[in-house]
Amino acid sequence: MKVTDWRMIQRGALKYIWHRGQGEELFDLAKDPGECHNLATDPAAAVHLNDLRTGLTDFLRSTQDPLLSDWITDLEKLECAN
Repeated sequence: MKVTDWRMIQRGALKYIWHRGQGEELFDLAKDPGECHNLATDPAAAVHLNDLRTGLTDFLRSTQDPLLSDWITDLEKLECAN
């Protein structure tokens, strides 16, 4: 994986990372500063996960990020899996 194959957004203590074609990670940096416990599959974190996904989508669109189309494809797969 290349360094450019991921995007990240952080809001407060929550950090969301999308790895192109490899899935996603969600961390609560206040409780887990070492980023050891991925909350992306935790149902209790679903509201935060969706909020950060939306935030990343908005950012990628506003910056005309070259990975936007890959993000949309991966996002559709992630949402169908849930």
